[in-house]
Amino acid sequence: MGSYTFTAIDFETATAQRSSICQVGMVRVVDGEIFQTFSQLIRPPDNKYHYSNVRVHGITPVMTQHEPSFPEIWPVMRTFIENQLVVAHNAPFDTGVLRATLMYYGLPFPEFRTECTYKLSRMNLKKMCESLEIELLHHHDAMHDAIACAKAYLILKK
Repeated sequence: MGSYTFTAIDFETATAQRSSICQVGMVRVVDGEIFQTFSQLIRPPDNKYHYSNVRVHGITPVMTQHEPSFPEIWPVMRTFIENQLVVAHNAPFDTGVLRATLMYYGLPFPEFRTECTYKLSRMNLKKMCESLEIELLHHHDAMHDAIACAKAYLILKK
């Protein structure tokens, strides 16, 4: 597996609880090219949201009331993550969210390695994208943030 084969990931959460994933975006990059993407709204526990989180990402309980819960989509997500290099902007947050959610549902934590574009760039996502001339279409949409993270990682590692 080359250094330019990885999965970029981003989560949005419904509350301050790290186990409250309401959206995931994942981008599989193979040999430096975007190969596959996965984006899904997720019904958080009790479909409970906090106003401050909704204000950031715009996802509401109405939008997720009929969406699958995390355990229903985990089998698909796992194929992007297990035994892979997982890249995120502020990776400790995203891996912490994943760990807390897996613990909440009693699911085992998979093996994977991580790299962090925040650690590499020392800039928030928006500033990093401006600096690297990456278009960030809808900041705080998990799919768009994951795509921006993947593109940034490819530039930062070259």
